[in-house]
Amino acid sequence: MIGMKQRLPEKAYSGVITRNDPDDNIGMDGLTGLLGALVVTYLVAMMWWLFLSYPVWEWYPYLRRPSWALPPWLFFPFVLFFLTMQAFSMWMCVVEGGLKRHAMTAGFFAAQLACGIMWCGFFFGARLLYVAVFWAAVWWVFALCTQIEMWANDDGREPLAGWVFLPSLAAVSYIFCLSLTLAVLNPGG
Repeated sequence: MIGMKQRLPEKAYSGVITRNDPDDNIGMDGLTGLLGALVVTYLVAMMWWLFLSYPVWEWYPYLRRPSWALPPWLFFPFVLFFLTMQAFSMWMCVVEGGLKRHAMTAGFFAAQLACGIMWCGFFFGARLLYVAVFWAAVWWVFALCTQIEMWANDDGREPLAGWVFLPSLAAVSYIFCLSLTLAVLNPGG
């Protein structure tokens, strides 16, 4: 009928039924989409590395730290791990339902990536620990919103994207707790 959108054909993808929507063709399916998601998150990792490379060795080891704090050599592998998990989760989310359907999830995802960069910049770059605690809190809120959106939009399908993102939410929770503890233990930065 004129003016009515026709039913979209379904395709199976890793056990998940997805819709082929020609209006949502952004190349986020298959290897191209995965590589795109990885490139975006690894660009964020490079920004982190700019802030981490010097201070993590010259400043962080001399802070008063709790026993559960990450050692300096583990920061960048930790960041790479959870950013990689974030890339995979966002890719799976978009492949499952398309970018239009997951626009809010993508918005929360981008916001939490930006907050992570802000936290890193204030924590390691400017060494403003209480400002970094604020950004860690904002980051945690956006990461939680991303997590909730990933699980809320699965329409009863396998919520694998949400489960893959869960270690990232745990990592951001850890970063918030660590930032707050370091700010309290080191009031002068």
